[in-house]
Amino acid sequence: MIFSSGIPTNTAIRSNVSSNAASLGEAVAIWCSSHGYPKPICQIYHECALVNINESVYVIRNFTVADQGEYTCNCSNAAAAEEVNITLYLHGELWRRTSLNNSVARIVHSACIRDKTLVNL
Repeated sequence: MIFSSGIPTNTAIRSNVSSNAASLGEAVAIWCSSHGYPKPICQIYHECALVNINESVYVIRNFTVADQGEYTCNCSNAAAAEEVNITLYLHGELWRRTSLNNSVARIVHSACIRDKTLVNL
């Protein structure tokens, strides 16, 4: 398949755990992908901190409470950037999904600075 010059498309992020919940000590893989030309460079962020550069998979060998949260796949090329998110939870801690807890988290994590650009979450 040949892509013409243009923005990243079909950007996706996924993990190997069902319902986005992992058990303590479980190995978790997060895949990030995108199509475009020139080929997009993809970066994976966890709660605004860069964890993987230009790799299609990020592996957490021993999932802990600290690994919970929002992961972002940001793919860019000379034309533009596109990003998508996934939130991973510790199995048994799904109560964190409640609207009250999510709004508090959104206030605390209201914005990230990536490459000197403010990105609202």
